[in-house]
Amino acid sequence: LDAGVQVEALLPMPLDEYQADFRPDDLARMQALLARPGAHVQQLALPAPIAGESPAAARDRCYVKLSETLIQRSSLLLALWDGAPMLLAAGTADTV
Repeated sequence: LDAGVQVEALLPMPLDEYQADFRPDDLARMQALLARPGAHVQQLALPAPIAGESPAAARDRCYVKLSETLIQRSSLLLALWDGAPMLLAAGTADTV
């Protein structure tokens, strides 16, 4: 953003839901970045509920959809990843 590059921030769900996944200091940092000129935010809709699905599984589906959408929309993806596997669904390792 400081270099004048436009940033498309694709969120896995509406921000009011997504913010529950952040510690307060990280959430404040993200909100400040998203509020900057040049940052364009798109929020994916919550998926339709599946009978008997746990809230955690429904949330995981949001992240899987995010990963799929990023892959479909990108011809080039710059990923910042520490190389460590994640236990969460559709983490950076899965997307890369």
